[in-house]
Amino acid sequence: MLPDFLPVWIPAQLKKSAPAASENQLPPAAPMNMRTSLRQKIVAVCEKKIGEKGANVGLSFYAFFSNRNDNPELLMEAAAWWIQTHQLDHFEKAVKIKRLVEQEADLTHACMDPED
Repeated sequence: MLPDFLPVWIPAQLKKSAPAASENQLPPAAPMNMRTSLRQKIVAVCEKKIGEKGANVGLSFYAFFSNRNDNPELLMEAAAWWIQTHQLDHFEKAVKIKRLVEQEADLTHACMDPED
């Protein structure tokens, strides 16, 4: 619901139907160009988890890292991709994450290696 202090010329129907803005909601981020090593690690972990527990296994972006914070830049890159770029839930299916990463890799390669 929009606040009552909006200009008079905005129809009442628009005021009632507009979604409420959340102070904590982040705007969608531009697509990220994920580094190849992170992309490979995500795909490998997803494949391992799917192999161990089946296609319905869920994971968070923390699954791609050890319990130590030994590479904060890489962790933040994964977090930004997961949270800002794709606005994913804390746990997502590994098959979905693998598919997203592979699709983005395909797009990246298509942009970098245009056909003659």
